[in-house]
Amino acid sequence: MADQRKTDVVVVGAGPVGLFAALTLKNAGVDVRVFDAGRRTAAHSYALVLHGATLELLEPFGITALCVAAGRKVTRLGLYDGLVRRGEVDLTKRGGAHPYALVLPQSHLESILEGALEKAGVKVQWDHRAQAIENGADHAHLTIAKLEKVSTGYPIAHTEVVVDKTFEVNASYVVAADGYDSFVRRRLAIPQIDMGRGQLYSVFQFDAKGDVPEEGRLMLAPGRVGGYWPLPGGKCRFSFPIDADSEHRPDDARLREQLALHAPWFKGTAGAIEWTALGLFERKVVSSFGSGRIWLAGDAAHLTGPLGAQSMNVGLREAGDLAARMAGVLGKKKPAGTLEEYGTSRAAEWQSLLAPPSGAADLRSLVLPCLPASGGELAAMLGPVA
Repeated sequence: MADQRKTDVVVVGAGPVGLFAALTLKNAGVDVRVFDAGRRTAAHSYALVLHGATLELLEPFGITALCVAAGRKVTRLGLYDGLVRRGEVDLTKRGGAHPYALVLPQSHLESILEGALEKAGVKVQWDHRAQAIENGADHAHLTIAKLEKVSTGYPIAHTEVVVDKTFEVNASYVVAADGYDSFVRRRLAIPQIDMGRGQLYSVFQFDAKGDVPEEGRLMLAPGRVGGYWPLPGGKCRFSFPIDADSEHRPDDARLREQLALHAPWFKGTAGAIEWTALGLFERKVVSSFGSGRIWLAGDAAHLTGPLGAQSMNVGLREAGDLAARMAGVLGKKKPAGTLEEYGTSRAAEWQSLLAPPSGAADLRSLVLPCLPASGGELAAMLGPVA
């Protein structure tokens, strides 16, 4: 017989958004459990940049200093068309305590957030997959499968993931932060709205020496944009826009070809390739951020390009907002309607982020989703872009 458990909030997904939602809830005195189908946080990930506003958001939790110590500050973003510098975005103009973007791989951020969550008394339950969910009148009901790896095969051994056991959980609310292929979103049959053409990227992360730019750079081309960020530890990452899967080859020769084509200004020495991947980044937002007892945040609700890390950073803000609203409702300090307000405000922001500004020049429309900012700061950054 499957055992049954109760909690205030279940968070599905232990990426940055889910971890921060859980931390915010726990700090507000809410009983929270976190389930993730993976074995651990991802070693490699596309999200790379924390916005200044995000660092301010994380400050009260004692996380920002750890991020800054592990990351690399970038204060300027150059705009290049081949060798021609078309302009720049000065990130220091945002002011505040963190007038810069912080380059920090998502996996490092996840480790910091998980450590803070464990210190608060909540352990992520890895290898636990949500495989059923229902939105009830007074609670959400989930079926959780505990996964286990087993060795099979003879004479050639291999491993398979099997369900060790299942159990039921009733939660007052659910935060679905289970990523772009969200099980919860699919289970609730929430459609995604296509907001424009997606873009394929050939991503290379490698050791770099010599004349390596300290600023971030956007590589402009007709109808598309590529990106460069310097990383901590003498590494850098390039995201090259491509038209077909066949244009991505994970080897040194192809890296040199792409650098010559998209970044002729790069005069550094490319060393060992640490990581390379092919990624399709679509532009989508859900028709609804949730209802009743179940609400979406982060990539489960929206998708955009990787260069400005807007989906993750806005998702972290969503996590904090949603968690605070849930804590308020559970503590009877806020009406249940505050969650509907969350959904309305999120939909409005993403319609604005994903839709090009009315009457904007082509360059501004291309650059907007690539900047490390959102909201009013994004509009301010766009000012100097022709």
